[in-house]
Amino acid sequence: MSQNDDRIHKPSARQLRKAAEEGLHPRSADLGIALALTTGCLLIAWNASDLCYQWVEMYQGFYSHNFHDVSTISEIVESLPLLVLRFVAPVALGVWLVSLLVAWIQSPKVMRKDAFFGSVSEWSPAVRWESLFSWKSPGRLLFQAVRIAAVAAVAWLGIEKLGSLAIQTEANSVMSSVKESVSVISATLLQVCMALIVFAVIDRIWRQKQWWDSVCMTREEVQKEQRDLYGDPAIRKRRKKLHRLAIATMPSKTISLSDTPDGSSL
Repeated sequence: MSQNDDRIHKPSARQLRKAAEEGLHPRSADLGIALALTTGCLLIAWNASDLCYQWVEMYQGFYSHNFHDVSTISEIVESLPLLVLRFVAPVALGVWLVSLLVAWIQSPKVMRKDAFFGSVSEWSPAVRWESLFSWKSPGRLLFQAVRIAAVAAVAWLGIEKLGSLAIQTEANSVMSSVKESVSVISATLLQVCMALIVFAVIDRIWRQKQWWDSVCMTREEVQKEQRDLYGDPAIRKRRKKLHRLAIATMPSKTISLSDTPDGSSL
């Protein structure tokens, strides 16, 4: 391995400070964002059924208005800002959160390089599959298994709710069954998305921690770098000691009048 390659894997203190300034280490802000996203996703997933049921009722109430009635049209026009806020705000908030999440997950260059290979020619499905499910890293394999199990469990619970709802459906309550079915399906999809987001946040924090641990030099590596830059400390200490000893043993030389070129006194 050449010296340049060695410096790439074992950066100097200046490179570490530069990496820290660029946000390539798990700072408290990153951990705060991860905690906020995880907490928000868990709360949304916990209340997904109620939220989706209220959204379905709101849409049903909006489209069930009689638009031929003048009073109804005037009421809709008066309440239009509130309706726009109710319909647009959740969608806009969801798009903003998803864009923030994607930008935050893929923010460091090293993370983008790990997730997507440098060139298209180097990409291989086998390599990608090995990085996701590798027997050499049992922790990574366990994480992927837990992720798949959690998403499958959330989807299975939604299917069970939908099946029990279909069994309890009566012939005279078609509209209510459709409304409940739509709310259950949308709640299940929302919970699956929240589970994927939570595991993506955890995965990003773990990968960033692994990168930072690989970048940070150990005590032996720091000593080796200082030895390469400034020499062996033992040799430098011995040279300084010999230099001081040589200075101390040198005879003191007095300057007389005859030592001056013109013979004048100092």
